[in-house]
Amino acid sequence: MVTPFDKARRGRRAHASRQSPTTAFDSLLKRTFLALYPQGSARKSFVSAPGEDSYHGGVKPDFVLPDGRWIDFKLRVSFREKQDVPWRPSALYSSLRKYVDHPANRHASLIIVYRHLHGTLEDVEFPIKRGAKILIQDASEFSRRIILVDVVKLLPRLHKAQLEGLAQEIMRL
Repeated sequence: MVTPFDKARRGRRAHASRQSPTTAFDSLLKRTFLALYPQGSARKSFVSAPGEDSYHGGVKPDFVLPDGRWIDFKLRVSFREKQDVPWRPSALYSSLRKYVDHPANRHASLIIVYRHLHGTLEDVEFPIKRGAKILIQDASEFSRRIILVDVVKLLPRLHKAQLEGLAQEIMRL
């Protein structure tokens, strides 16, 4: 006899196996970076102290390299801020506002590994702010502090590390 508990458990299992493409991309890249950088971390959380002039609340970069640089994985990156939905900014701006000036981010930069890029740097409206605070003043500062890496550039390293299966899964997204 199948109990309601069994049905619920099956439903959770079925739901867990249907990841969104964004979640699948993050998961694949975390596995990839852990294989390439075993000393790095995909689990570190950072909380700013009360009164610090940074994003309030905890932040959890997708990956922290052994040298302390923060990486964010984005299936899609758009240089265009969503003006029609101010409470839901694009993924790029959301990441910048959380990570770029966090006190624990000692490099004060962010590496973004992406699969699809929309727009160009000319589409960005500078300065980029969080409230009244200017996070990135202009295109020159953006280019110095934000490093955009197309996941395609990682493929040779994945093949060299014998991670072809992960590379194929990433490229399907």
